[in-house]
Amino acid sequence: MQAEPQPATAEVDLSGSVEGSGPVEMELAWSGVGGLHQSYFSDAQALSGLRKALSEGLGGGAVVVEVAWDNEKHRGTIRAQLEHTSVKGGFRLEAGGVALGRLVPVTQALARYRDEVAGRYDIRVLSFHLEVSLSGQCQVRAVGEHPPDGNDLSPCVLVGTQEHCGSPVEGGVRFEADDAVLLRCFGGAPQ
Repeated sequence: MQAEPQPATAEVDLSGSVEGSGPVEMELAWSGVGGLHQSYFSDAQALSGLRKALSEGLGGGAVVVEVAWDNEKHRGTIRAQLEHTSVKGGFRLEAGGVALGRLVPVTQALARYRDEVAGRYDIRVLSFHLEVSLSGQCQVRAVGEHPPDGNDLSPCVLVGTQEHCGSPVEGGVRFEADDAVLLRCFGGAPQ
């Protein structure tokens, strides 16, 4: 039986700001992760580095970092849940399309956090996938040689159980689907 996501109570200040960016409030949540691994992911030094990196990469707002384990798929995921308004510069491209690359600072921060926990406690944590959930509706995944370093994102966005794949354009991705949900995910960015 998997546990419902619960906020962590790690002894580290998870709010604050970094010079040049807005304040980021960070909460840690769990899904299907046992107590031992919760203690690993609650490492104060790793969380402090994650919060700092997220503050540098985002324009402020709240971020829920969910660490999840799916027993059926034998798959771990570290997912940053945030609103599209938290992303510096937004997603709209002048020539049309969506600037997915503006999420790279977030996925890089998640990769460093995962790598730090793996290096300090359990090397198997390197198998955890990295995702960003936007506005509670769309999921964007980090891709690349495993374990992904967060530098590359899939041009496909998962909305519920439906995957929407875009075509590369200068600075981002253009989606062919005229989907209101995709528009909401990226703050009304043109398709």
